[in-house]
Amino acid sequence: MLRTAEKKTEIITYKSKVENKNFNLTRVLPGKYLAWAFVDLDSNEVYSYGNAEPFKYSEKFVYYPDTLNLRPRWPVGDMVLDLND
Repeated sequence: MLRTAEKKTEIITYKSKVENKNFNLTRVLPGKYLAWAFVDLDSNEVYSYGNAEPFKYSEKFVYYPDTLNLRPRWPVGDMVLDLND
């Protein structure tokens, strides 16, 4: 999932499912983005935060450690979001 990193702009979110350990986002507008991923254990396509009562763990997630500065028509490859810790 990509989300805009700039504070003064509207938030734009792009989502993609992982297939064979790969994901692909197309037609992304140029700008600065934060990337994160989560393991969708309940298959509802929404991040589940967990619960204290009755206790339920949140879904595992990871953030990409740097802000992505995407330029028009420039592909970005080899971006790794490892959820295997």
